[in-house]
Amino acid sequence: MDFGEGQKFNTNWFLGELDIIDGTVRLNQMGYYPKCFPVWVADHPRAFVDILYVSVLQFGNIDTLILDDWFPSLEDKERVYDVLSVLEKKLDNRQYEVLQQWKTRNPIIA
Repeated sequence: MDFGEGQKFNTNWFLGELDIIDGTVRLNQMGYYPKCFPVWVADHPRAFVDILYVSVLQFGNIDTLILDDWFPSLEDKERVYDVLSVLEKKLDNRQYEVLQQWKTRNPIIA
């Protein structure tokens, strides 16, 4: 899925540039040399929340994203919850309730 300005899914309205980083050097280290740069990418927790917004909050698929499947470390799980705390303030009541159900099924556990 592509996220961002001009893309099918744009989550910038609620998260802005939070955890968007310049991935150009990393791509170069992997042997990719894009013609246009910088290449802006979401870090892993932000990308997860972007996907969670579409899959879980817009379509109600609570069981499609499992936190433990994506993040083995406690630190990364806490970072996802930090990004979610920004998101929560901008959700409507239905989306907020769905997110709370998802969080109940995906607690931060080491």
